[in-house]
Order: sequence, then structure tokens, then C-alpha cells
Amino acid sequence: MSGSRGLYIHVPFCASVCAYCDFYRFRYNEEKAAAWAKEAVFDLNQIQGSVDTIYIGGGTPSVLSGETLKSLLEGVQRFLPVKELTVECNPERVTPEKIRLLKENGVNRISLGAQAFDDGILGMLGRKHDAEMIRNAVGICRAEGIENISLDLMYSLPGQTVQDWKKTLEEAVKTGVPHLSVYSLTVEEGSLFYRQGKTPSDPDTETAMYDTAITYLEENGYRQYEISNFAKDGRESFHNKIYWHYEDFIGVGPGASGKENGIRYTNNVSLNDYIKGKRRREEIPLSEEDERFEAVMMGLRLREGINLAGYREKYGVSLETRYAGALEKHVKAENLVIEDGFLRTTKRGMFVLHDVLVDFLD
Repeated sequence: MSGSRGLYIHVPFCASVCAYCDFYRFRYNEEKAAAWAKEAVFDLNQIQGSVDTIYIGGGTPSVLSGETLKSLLEGVQRFLPVKELTVECNPERVTPEKIRLLKENGVNRISLGAQAFDDGILGMLGRKHDAEMIRNAVGICRAEGIENISLDLMYSLPGQTVQDWKKTLEEAVKTGVPHLSVYSLTVEEGSLFYRQGKTPSDPDTETAMYDTAITYLEENGYRQYEISNFAKDGRESFHNKIYWHYEDFIGVGPGASGKENGIRYTNNVSLNDYIKGKRRREEIPLSEEDERFEAVMMGLRLREGINLAGYREKYGVSLETRYAGALEKHVKAENLVIEDGFLRTTKRGMFVLHDVLVDFLD
């Protein structure tokens, strides 16, 4: 994957707002969406060089009308073919016509925002689909020729038990999709859950849920290749691995983030300004030390870990020497292991990765 570059396009529209969400998004308006797509295509046309993966996320890309979606997809045609072109969809917005349109325009991977297979929990989350709609959406994608499907699932939800979570995992496995992403709830300031005073599960329950996911999914043929991601053979997300390998990626659209040439940035979050052609972004120049640490932070999320020779070649410093104290502490604690030229997080270390990384911040 060395030298790969990704492209992320942020669609800032949703049909409704979920209780846990604080992402930058607006209720769907066709006129504004069409104007946004025109500006996004303009930005796409300014990009120099090629990209290896494209990810259209949000928000809810599948909320776009067929016409607006088609105009956006026409803007990415000049980058094709790419290794992976993913579009996020909500199950209730998946129709044969929409998936056909995506397939015809080069999309080869669908990420479905499933979250749970429990209708009560889905209602609490403010989702507009039920469990049966998830199964139907998977079936439609397959019928239209897209087999590379991922489901997003959430755990540590208010009132959710370990058994509830196990049932969601069982139903997800039954669909046979080749990729599953599992995320614990974080109650963000600005979300409905925050205003309602709702909280995630207690730490012990959350840990039990995560452990259940790792054990059950690996027993059923899904290899954990990243702290939150599981895939059948050959179906890992190439786009997300660009982030974890700490490669560059371009962010297009208001609210999108990117990292290019030693600068991390977030685009102007005013949709109205964006539609008027006004561009502004907050930039954070990354020092060599920033990049060395962030490469460790991202790389330790991967089960394969960090290639020590590759790290030394890219950053001009030995990871083993630069972070000798942190390494010694966490190898001894069996949170990290060095083997076959890689620094890896152990299963035990996956549960406490945040605490491990704190010691690399010296």
C-alpha cells in the first residue's frame, strides 16, 4: 500500500438526524444538494494526479436524488479505475435503481449503516429502518452485482445487554456480507443523546461486548484486521487502510478532512458559503515529530502492526530507539509484541490501546 492516496467526499445531507450523531449534516433539500454537488465536482476537477481509493460518506450519500448522485459520480469518473470506490447507504434508501446507478458509475463497494438488528434499539437510535430492511438492502446490492458489502454495527448502547449485542452479531453474520465494522457508542456533545443525558454501557459491559465481537466474528470467518474492523479473506477496506498506514488523503466538501504533504486540514463547514464558491479550511502543519507519533497511533490499530524497517525508511528514525521507554513498558506488560520485523498490538493491548499510546506521547 506504500504511496497510496485516498479521496474522501463528504455528503452533508441526511433525511433525519440520528440520536447519537454530531457530524456536520443538514436535512435534505434537493436545490441545495444539487448546488453542493456542482461545487463538489468543481473541487474534484482541481485535484492533480491519481487516487487509489474513493470513499463517498456523510451524512447520508444515499439520500441524494438519482440526478444529483449521478452528477456527483460523473465528477469522479476521471479518477477511474480505482482499487475501491465505496458509497455509504442507509438501508431504507437502497433501491434496485439506485444501486444500479452506483454500479454503472464504477462503485464496487457499499457500506450499509445497519447499527443493530434489534428494532427497539434502532427506534431508540432514531434510525428509519428496521432489521428486515437491512437484509433486503443486502439482497438488492447482490442482485445488482455488488457483492463487496460492509455493515456498520454499534455496541455499548443505552440499555443494550451483551446478549442483545450477540444477537445483532449473529444476524449480521447470517447475511454473509464480507466486512463488518463495530463501533462503541461515544456520546458527543451536540447530539440528542447528550441533551437527553444518555450514557454508554459501563466499562465492564463495553469490554465484554468488544470481546464477544472479536471471539464470535473470528469463529465465523471474519479476521480482525483493525481494532474495529473484521473481514473475510481479501475483503479488507483498502480506503480505510490508507488512513491506518498514514498515507495522504484528500477531503472534498464542507466538513471533510484531509491530510496532504504534511498538512492536516478540515474544510469550511458552512454549506451556504460552500455553495457560493467560498473556500476556507483550517490547516494544521504537522512537524516531523507529529508525523512519527501519528504513524504509530494509526499503525498500532492494525493487527498486522507497523513494519519497523518501513517506518525507519519513511521517518528517518528507528521506532525502537525513539520510543524505547514506551516499548519496553508495554512489551513487558504484554500489550505490544515485536515479531517478524513488525511492532504489533496484542489482543490484550487492543483493549487498552488509548493508554498504551499515551506513553508514546513523551
